[in-house]
Amino acid sequence: MSKKETHSSKILPWGIGLSVLAGIGVWLMTGKLFAGLIGCGGALIVTVLVAFFMDNAKGSQTGTSATDDIQMIDSDRMKRLLKEVKRTNPKSLKKEMRDLESQCVRMEKKSVQLEDALVDHFSGSLLTRSKFAATINGVLDLYAHNVEDILQRINIFDQDGYELLFKKHEEYTTAADPYKKEIQAVQDAIASNEQIITRVDRLLREISRLSQTSEDLSSLPEMEELSLLIEQTPRYRQSAQG
Repeated sequence: MSKKETHSSKILPWGIGLSVLAGIGVWLMTGKLFAGLIGCGGALIVTVLVAFFMDNAKGSQTGTSATDDIQMIDSDRMKRLLKEVKRTNPKSLKKEMRDLESQCVRMEKKSVQLEDALVDHFSGSLLTRSKFAATINGVLDLYAHNVEDILQRINIFDQDGYELLFKKHEEYTTAADPYKKEIQAVQDAIASNEQIITRVDRLLREISRLSQTSEDLSSLPEMEELSLLIEQTPRYRQSAQG
């Protein structure tokens, strides 16, 4: 519930009750029902006007605008990813899963901080804020795809076959190579995620450092790094799959 709704919900019930009492009082004093109805109606009008002006005055004091309430950074996706990671509990790759969960917690937190930082930096400028949010969301999308790839690899990992290698003492033979390849792919994706988080963290520090809204974020090396990362990653994935 918004602040304006809270004020109205508090004032109007009391105002209606007092208006009815005022109408009854006028009716008893004058002995005329019509006069009582007029008194009640007048009190109701005053109540509505008071609630309206208090709501608008509160909005002016807080200095908030409608554009500040629009969420630009997709932090909800980061929350959903974290839940998926927590639900995944493989027998192997325990350390990798702990690292991945830690990364998702950090990224979810940073996505919220980036939203707040952009609002502070571009308060009231929806178009400008959306421009930089698009780049940031693009990087969050890369991160999310990495996590989804990791979860997919873990879900199809042949745990029984991997355990059988140890029972047969073949964990150091060529029979283990396919499993080692999958484990290495998971570790590489986690390392790639760490690089993304580091770049996002540098951008967050730079945005937070800026004190004047007139400064151009597009000139920041951190924004250029993120844009370049978005451009390069699809080509890297295609070459890796080829």
